[in-house]
Amino acid sequence: MKLILLHDHDVCPVVNTNSQSHKRCWKLREKDEFDLPDGLSNLMTGEEIYKLLSSGTYENKDHTLSVEVWIDDSLERPDIYVYHEDSWIRSLLRKHNIFLNTLESGSFLRTDERWELFFSPQKKIVFWNALSTVTGKKWSKFDKTYTLNPTLDLEKATEEFLEVITDIIPSHQIKEFNSLQNMIDNLLASHGFGGSSPLCRLLVSHEDRKFTVKLIQIGGKEEVHLLTNEFSVSPEEPNEAVLNGLISEIESGGLSQYNIENTTEFLERVSYLLDQLEDENITQEHQNEETVSFDSEDDFETELLGVIEEYRGEQKQGKDVAIYLAQSLKQLATLRLEQEQFDTALETTDECLELLDPIAANSLKAQQLLLEIQDLKAQIKSSSN
Repeated sequence: MKLILLHDHDVCPVVNTNSQSHKRCWKLREKDEFDLPDGLSNLMTGEEIYKLLSSGTYENKDHTLSVEVWIDDSLERPDIYVYHEDSWIRSLLRKHNIFLNTLESGSFLRTDERWELFFSPQKKIVFWNALSTVTGKKWSKFDKTYTLNPTLDLEKATEEFLEVITDIIPSHQIKEFNSLQNMIDNLLASHGFGGSSPLCRLLVSHEDRKFTVKLIQIGGKEEVHLLTNEFSVSPEEPNEAVLNGLISEIESGGLSQYNIENTTEFLERVSYLLDQLEDENITQEHQNEETVSFDSEDDFETELLGVIEEYRGEQKQGKDVAIYLAQSLKQLATLRLEQEQFDTALETTDECLELLDPIAANSLKAQQLLLEIQDLKAQIKSSSN
Protein backbone atom coordinates (compact mmCIF):
# COMPACT_ATOMS: atom_id res chain seq x y z
CA MET A 1 0.00 0.00 0.00
CA LYS A 2 1.42 3.38 -1.03
CA LEU A 3 0.38 6.28 1.16
CA ILE A 4 0.96 9.99 0.60
CA LEU A 5 1.38 11.99 3.76
CA LEU A 6 -0.53 15.28 3.61
CA HIS A 7 -0.73 18.36 5.76
CA ASP A 8 -4.08 20.08 6.35
CA HIS A 9 -3.55 23.86 6.44
CA ASP A 10 -7.10 24.57 7.50
CA VAL A 11 -6.83 22.84 10.88
CA CYS A 12 -3.11 23.40 11.53
CA PRO A 13 -2.53 25.17 14.85
CA VAL A 14 0.65 26.74 13.48
CA VAL A 15 -1.32 28.32 10.65
CA ASN A 16 -3.99 29.53 13.07
CA THR A 17 -1.30 30.81 15.47
CA ASN A 18 -2.74 28.68 18.25
CA SER A 19 0.46 26.71 18.79
CA GLN A 20 4.17 26.69 18.04
CA SER A 21 4.04 23.06 16.90
CA HIS A 22 2.01 20.78 14.69
CA LYS A 23 -0.68 18.62 16.27
CA ARG A 24 -3.64 16.86 14.69
CA CYS A 25 -3.13 18.32 11.21
CA TRP A 26 -1.76 15.31 9.30
CA LYS A 27 -3.69 12.95 7.08
CA LEU A 28 -3.08 10.17 4.57
CA ARG A 29 -4.17 9.50 1.03
CA GLU A 30 -3.78 6.32 -0.97
CA LYS A 31 -1.35 7.14 -3.81
CA ASP A 32 -3.48 5.51 -6.49
CA GLU A 33 -6.71 6.95 -5.10
CA PHE A 34 -7.96 3.70 -3.58
CA ASP A 35 -10.05 3.87 -0.41
CA LEU A 36 -8.07 3.90 2.80
CA PRO A 37 -8.51 1.08 5.31
CA ASP A 38 -10.43 1.91 8.48
CA GLY A 39 -8.28 3.79 10.97
CA LEU A 40 -6.20 5.68 8.39
CA SER A 41 -8.71 8.20 7.11
CA ASN A 42 -8.84 10.50 10.15
CA LEU A 43 -6.74 13.56 10.98
CA MET A 44 -3.87 12.53 13.24
CA THR A 45 -0.85 13.89 15.02
CA GLY A 46 2.60 13.10 13.73
CA GLU A 47 3.14 10.77 16.67
CA GLU A 48 -0.04 8.83 15.92
CA ILE A 49 0.92 8.33 12.27
CA TYR A 50 4.42 7.27 13.30
CA LYS A 51 3.07 4.60 15.68
CA LEU A 52 0.70 3.28 13.01
CA LEU A 53 3.18 3.08 10.12
CA SER A 54 6.77 3.04 11.42
CA SER A 55 6.96 -0.75 11.28
CA GLY A 56 6.44 -0.68 7.52
CA THR A 57 3.14 -2.55 7.85
CA TYR A 58 -0.42 -1.73 8.81
CA GLU A 59 -2.57 -4.29 10.57
CA ASN A 60 -6.33 -4.35 10.92
CA LYS A 61 -8.72 -7.14 11.85
CA ASP A 62 -8.69 -8.54 8.31
CA HIS A 63 -5.24 -7.91 6.83
CA THR A 64 -1.62 -7.07 7.37
CA LEU A 65 -0.51 -4.71 4.60
CA SER A 66 3.00 -3.58 3.69
CA VAL A 67 3.26 0.20 3.60
CA GLU A 68 5.27 2.76 1.66
CA VAL A 69 5.04 6.37 2.77
CA TRP A 70 5.52 9.24 0.31
CA ILE A 71 5.43 13.00 0.56
CA ASP A 72 3.45 15.29 -1.70
CA ASP A 73 6.21 16.23 -4.14
CA SER A 74 3.89 18.53 -6.07
CA LEU A 75 4.33 21.11 -3.33
CA GLU A 76 6.58 24.05 -4.10
CA ARG A 77 8.81 25.93 -1.73
CA PRO A 78 8.17 26.98 0.97
CA ASP A 79 5.05 24.78 1.38
CA ILE A 80 7.06 21.57 1.20
CA TYR A 81 9.08 22.65 4.26
CA VAL A 82 6.18 21.53 6.43
CA TYR A 83 7.54 17.98 6.42
CA HIS A 84 10.74 19.24 8.08
CA GLU A 85 8.88 20.78 11.04
CA ASP A 86 7.49 17.77 12.95
CA SER A 87 10.00 15.43 14.59
CA TRP A 88 7.63 12.41 14.40
CA ILE A 89 7.03 12.98 10.70
CA ARG A 90 10.77 13.27 10.02
CA SER A 91 11.38 10.01 11.92
CA LEU A 92 8.69 8.20 9.94
CA LEU A 93 10.00 9.44 6.60
CA ARG A 94 13.55 8.45 7.55
CA LYS A 95 12.36 4.83 7.88
CA HIS A 96 11.20 5.16 4.27
CA ASN A 97 14.55 6.57 3.09
CA ILE A 98 13.42 10.20 2.95
CA PHE A 99 15.91 12.21 4.98
CA LEU A 100 14.95 15.73 6.04
CA ASN A 101 16.75 18.23 8.21
CA THR A 102 15.03 20.10 11.04
CA LEU A 103 13.29 23.42 10.40
CA GLU A 104 11.43 25.66 12.80
CA SER A 105 7.65 25.37 12.86
CA GLY A 106 6.15 27.96 10.56
CA SER A 107 8.99 27.94 8.03
CA PHE A 108 6.51 26.67 5.46
CA LEU A 109 4.50 29.89 5.91
CA ARG A 110 7.40 32.26 5.22
CA THR A 111 6.85 34.57 2.28
CA ASP A 112 10.14 36.43 2.66
CA GLU A 113 12.35 33.56 1.47
CA ARG A 114 15.01 34.56 -1.03
CA TRP A 115 17.77 32.63 -2.75
CA GLU A 116 21.40 33.69 -2.68
CA LEU A 117 23.34 32.53 -5.74
CA PHE A 118 26.86 31.13 -5.57
CA PHE A 119 29.16 29.96 -8.37
CA SER A 120 32.06 27.55 -8.82
CA PRO A 121 33.68 28.20 -12.22
CA GLN A 122 35.78 25.59 -14.03
CA LYS A 123 37.47 25.78 -17.45
CA LYS A 124 34.37 25.35 -19.62
CA ILE A 125 31.58 25.05 -17.06
CA VAL A 126 30.23 27.13 -14.22
CA PHE A 127 28.63 25.11 -11.44
CA TRP A 128 26.00 27.11 -9.58
CA ASN A 129 23.40 26.76 -6.87
CA ALA A 130 21.56 28.93 -4.35
CA LEU A 131 21.03 28.98 -0.60
CA SER A 132 17.72 29.78 1.08
CA THR A 133 17.70 32.80 3.38
CA VAL A 134 15.11 30.98 5.50
CA THR A 135 16.48 27.46 5.80
CA GLY A 136 20.11 27.69 4.64
CA LYS A 137 19.33 24.73 2.36
CA LYS A 138 20.48 24.49 -1.24
CA TRP A 139 17.95 25.01 -4.00
CA SER A 140 19.05 21.73 -5.54
CA LYS A 141 20.80 18.73 -4.02
CA PHE A 142 23.12 18.68 -7.02
CA ASP A 143 24.67 21.84 -8.43
CA LYS A 144 23.35 23.14 -11.73
CA THR A 145 25.73 23.75 -14.65
CA TYR A 146 26.12 26.43 -17.30
CA THR A 147 28.48 25.73 -20.20
CA LEU A 148 30.41 28.82 -21.23
CA ASN A 149 29.79 29.82 -24.83
CA PRO A 150 33.03 31.22 -26.35
CA THR A 151 31.19 32.47 -29.45
CA LEU A 152 29.41 35.21 -27.46
CA ASP A 153 30.59 38.58 -26.19
CA LEU A 154 30.23 39.55 -22.53
CA GLU A 155 26.83 41.20 -22.86
CA LYS A 156 25.21 38.29 -24.69
CA ALA A 157 26.89 35.64 -22.51
CA THR A 158 25.66 37.37 -19.34
CA GLU A 159 22.16 37.63 -20.79
CA GLU A 160 22.19 33.92 -21.68
CA PHE A 161 23.46 32.88 -18.23
CA LEU A 162 20.84 35.03 -16.46
CA GLU A 163 18.13 33.45 -18.57
CA VAL A 164 19.32 29.97 -17.58
CA ILE A 165 19.17 30.93 -13.90
CA THR A 166 15.77 32.66 -13.99
CA ASP A 167 14.23 29.77 -15.91
CA ILE A 168 14.90 27.77 -12.72
CA ILE A 169 14.65 30.36 -9.95
CA PRO A 170 12.24 33.26 -10.61
CA SER A 171 14.00 36.61 -10.49
CA HIS A 172 11.75 37.95 -7.71
CA GLN A 173 12.94 35.10 -5.46
CA ILE A 174 16.65 35.83 -5.97
CA LYS A 175 18.35 37.79 -3.23
CA GLU A 176 19.77 41.10 -4.50
CA PHE A 177 18.85 40.24 -8.07
CA ASN A 178 19.90 43.69 -9.29
CA SER A 179 23.54 42.97 -8.36
CA LEU A 180 23.51 39.47 -9.89
CA GLN A 181 24.28 40.78 -13.38
CA ASN A 182 27.45 42.50 -12.16
CA MET A 183 28.48 39.29 -10.41
CA ILE A 184 28.07 37.30 -13.61
CA ASP A 185 29.82 40.02 -15.66
CA ASN A 186 32.88 39.80 -13.42
CA LEU A 187 32.87 36.00 -13.53
CA LEU A 188 32.70 35.87 -17.33
CA ALA A 189 35.25 38.67 -17.75
CA SER A 190 37.75 36.54 -15.83
CA HIS A 191 37.20 33.85 -18.50
CA GLY A 192 38.08 36.21 -21.35
CA PHE A 193 34.66 37.58 -22.29
CA GLY A 194 34.57 41.27 -23.17
CA GLY A 195 33.48 43.58 -25.96
CA SER A 196 34.07 40.63 -28.27
CA SER A 197 34.05 36.90 -27.67
CA PRO A 198 37.17 35.37 -26.04
CA LEU A 199 40.32 35.23 -28.13
CA CYS A 200 41.18 31.83 -29.63
CA ARG A 201 44.14 30.32 -31.48
CA LEU A 202 44.42 27.53 -34.01
CA LEU A 203 47.22 24.97 -33.60
CA VAL A 204 48.23 22.36 -36.16
CA SER A 205 50.39 19.26 -36.04
CA HIS A 206 50.73 16.21 -38.25
CA GLU A 207 51.94 12.66 -38.29
CA ASP A 208 52.77 11.61 -41.82
CA ARG A 209 49.68 12.73 -43.76
CA LYS A 210 47.27 12.87 -40.83
CA PHE A 211 46.78 16.46 -39.67
CA THR A 212 45.35 17.51 -36.29
CA VAL A 213 43.88 20.99 -35.84
CA LYS A 214 43.06 22.27 -32.34
CA LEU A 215 41.14 25.37 -31.33
CA ILE A 216 42.35 26.83 -28.01
CA GLN A 217 40.69 29.65 -26.08
CA ILE A 218 43.45 31.91 -24.78
CA GLY A 219 41.41 34.75 -23.26
CA GLY A 220 41.01 34.43 -19.49
CA LYS A 221 43.10 33.07 -16.66
CA GLU A 222 44.04 29.80 -18.41
CA GLU A 223 43.91 28.19 -21.83
CA VAL A 224 40.86 26.08 -22.64
CA HIS A 225 40.77 23.39 -25.31
CA LEU A 226 37.59 23.89 -27.36
CA LEU A 227 37.75 21.69 -30.47
CA THR A 228 39.89 19.08 -32.21
CA ASN A 229 39.56 18.17 -35.87
CA GLU A 230 41.58 15.57 -37.76
CA PHE A 231 41.91 15.08 -41.51
CA SER A 232 44.18 13.20 -43.88
CA VAL A 233 45.83 14.58 -47.02
CA SER A 234 46.29 12.20 -49.93
CA PRO A 235 49.46 12.50 -52.07
CA GLU A 236 47.28 13.40 -55.07
CA GLU A 237 45.43 16.23 -53.31
CA PRO A 238 46.78 19.66 -54.28
CA ASN A 239 48.02 21.82 -51.42
CA GLU A 240 45.80 24.62 -52.66
CA ALA A 241 42.68 22.47 -52.23
CA VAL A 242 43.60 21.68 -48.61
CA LEU A 243 44.20 25.35 -47.82
CA ASN A 244 40.99 26.46 -49.54
CA GLY A 245 39.03 23.95 -47.45
CA LEU A 246 40.50 25.39 -44.25
CA ILE A 247 39.88 28.96 -45.37
CA SER A 248 36.24 28.11 -46.07
CA GLU A 249 35.89 26.55 -42.61
CA ILE A 250 37.40 29.64 -40.98
CA GLU A 251 35.46 32.22 -42.99
CA SER A 252 32.02 30.64 -43.28
CA GLY A 253 32.09 27.22 -41.60
CA GLY A 254 32.09 26.01 -38.03
CA LEU A 255 35.18 28.04 -37.06
CA SER A 256 33.72 31.33 -38.30
CA GLN A 257 31.80 31.86 -35.07
CA TYR A 258 35.01 32.01 -33.00
CA ASN A 259 37.28 35.02 -32.45
CA ILE A 260 40.50 33.55 -33.89
CA GLU A 261 43.53 35.82 -33.66
CA ASN A 262 46.11 33.85 -35.68
CA THR A 263 44.30 32.89 -38.89
CA THR A 264 47.10 34.10 -41.19
CA GLU A 265 49.87 32.47 -39.17
CA PHE A 266 47.90 29.22 -38.97
CA LEU A 267 47.39 29.01 -42.74
CA GLU A 268 51.07 29.80 -43.33
CA ARG A 269 52.04 27.00 -40.94
CA VAL A 270 49.75 24.51 -42.72
CA SER A 271 51.18 25.60 -46.08
CA TYR A 272 54.71 25.04 -44.78
CA LEU A 273 53.87 21.56 -43.49
CA LEU A 274 52.23 20.65 -46.78
CA ASP A 275 55.37 21.79 -48.64
CA GLN A 276 57.46 19.58 -46.37
CA LEU A 277 55.29 16.60 -47.23
CA GLU A 278 55.70 17.37 -50.89
CA ASP A 279 59.50 17.58 -50.51
CA GLU A 280 59.55 14.24 -48.70
CA ASN A 281 57.40 12.69 -51.42
CA ILE A 282 59.72 13.94 -54.18
CA THR A 283 62.74 12.72 -52.22
CA GLN A 284 61.22 9.27 -51.95
CA GLU A 285 60.51 9.22 -55.68
CA HIS A 286 64.13 10.13 -56.44
CA GLN A 287 65.35 7.47 -54.04
CA ASN A 288 63.12 4.90 -55.72
CA GLU A 289 64.46 5.90 -59.12
CA GLU A 290 68.02 5.57 -57.88
CA THR A 291 67.50 2.11 -56.35
CA VAL A 292 69.06 -0.20 -58.93
CA SER A 293 70.80 -3.53 -58.83
CA PHE A 294 74.51 -3.42 -59.43
CA ASP A 295 76.71 -6.34 -60.41
CA SER A 296 79.79 -4.84 -58.73
CA GLU A 297 80.99 -2.00 -56.54
CA ASP A 298 82.54 -0.36 -59.61
CA ASP A 299 79.13 -0.25 -61.34
CA PHE A 300 77.59 1.32 -58.22
CA GLU A 301 80.34 3.94 -57.94
CA THR A 302 80.13 4.81 -61.64
CA GLU A 303 76.36 5.19 -61.47
CA LEU A 304 76.57 7.27 -58.25
CA LEU A 305 79.18 9.65 -59.70
CA GLY A 306 76.99 10.07 -62.78
CA VAL A 307 73.96 10.97 -60.64
CA ILE A 308 76.02 13.50 -58.65
CA GLU A 309 77.20 15.21 -61.85
CA GLU A 310 73.61 15.38 -63.12
CA TYR A 311 72.47 17.05 -59.87
CA ARG A 312 75.39 19.50 -60.00
CA GLY A 313 74.37 20.43 -63.53
CA GLU A 314 70.76 20.97 -62.49
CA GLN A 315 71.88 23.08 -59.54
CA LYS A 316 73.91 25.36 -61.84
CA GLN A 317 70.71 25.83 -63.87
CA GLY A 318 68.98 27.14 -60.70
CA LYS A 319 66.93 24.03 -59.94
CA ASP A 320 66.15 23.21 -56.27
CA VAL A 321 68.02 19.92 -55.99
CA ALA A 322 70.26 20.64 -52.99
CA ILE A 323 68.63 17.93 -50.85
CA TYR A 324 69.03 15.26 -53.52
CA LEU A 325 72.63 16.25 -54.29
CA ALA A 326 73.47 16.13 -50.55
CA GLN A 327 71.91 12.67 -50.24
CA SER A 328 73.99 11.38 -53.13
CA LEU A 329 77.15 12.95 -51.73
CA LYS A 330 76.46 11.29 -48.40
CA GLN A 331 76.36 7.93 -50.21
CA LEU A 332 79.68 8.77 -51.89
CA ALA A 333 81.26 9.80 -48.57
CA THR A 334 80.15 6.50 -47.04
CA LEU A 335 81.67 4.62 -49.98
CA ARG A 336 84.97 6.52 -49.65
CA LEU A 337 85.01 5.68 -45.92
CA GLU A 338 84.63 1.98 -46.77
CA GLN A 339 87.49 2.37 -49.30
CA GLU A 340 89.55 4.10 -46.57
CA GLN A 341 89.92 7.21 -48.73
CA PHE A 342 89.51 9.39 -45.66
CA ASP A 343 90.58 12.75 -47.09
CA THR A 344 88.19 12.44 -50.03
CA ALA A 345 85.41 11.30 -47.68
CA LEU A 346 85.91 14.39 -45.47
CA GLU A 347 85.90 16.72 -48.49
CA THR A 348 82.62 15.16 -49.63
CA THR A 349 80.96 15.62 -46.21
CA ASP A 350 82.10 19.27 -46.17
CA GLU A 351 80.43 19.79 -49.55
CA CYS A 352 77.24 18.27 -48.12
CA LEU A 353 77.28 20.60 -45.14
CA GLU A 354 77.77 23.66 -47.38
CA LEU A 355 74.70 22.60 -49.38
CA LEU A 356 72.49 22.02 -46.34
CA ASP A 357 73.40 24.96 -44.07
CA PRO A 358 71.37 27.58 -46.02
CA ILE A 359 68.20 25.47 -46.19
CA ALA A 360 68.19 23.57 -42.88
CA ALA A 361 66.30 26.31 -41.00
CA ASN A 362 63.22 25.82 -43.21
CA SER A 363 63.39 22.11 -43.93
CA LEU A 364 63.02 19.30 -41.42
CA LYS A 365 64.40 16.89 -43.99
CA ALA A 366 67.50 19.07 -44.44
CA GLN A 367 67.94 19.34 -40.66
CA GLN A 368 67.84 15.57 -40.27
CA LEU A 369 70.24 15.00 -43.17
CA LEU A 370 72.61 17.62 -41.81
CA LEU A 371 72.78 15.79 -38.47
CA GLU A 372 73.40 12.46 -40.24
CA ILE A 373 76.28 13.94 -42.23
CA GLN A 374 77.82 15.52 -39.12
CA ASP A 375 77.76 12.07 -37.51
CA LEU A 376 79.33 10.56 -40.64
CA LYS A 377 82.07 13.20 -40.61
CA ALA A 378 82.87 12.40 -36.98
CA GLN A 379 83.02 8.68 -37.87
CA ILE A 380 85.42 9.39 -40.75
CA LYS A 381 87.72 11.43 -38.50
CA SER A 382 87.72 8.71 -35.89
CA SER A 383 88.56 6.03 -38.46
CA SER A 384 91.41 8.06 -39.96
CA ASN A 385 93.23 8.45 -36.63
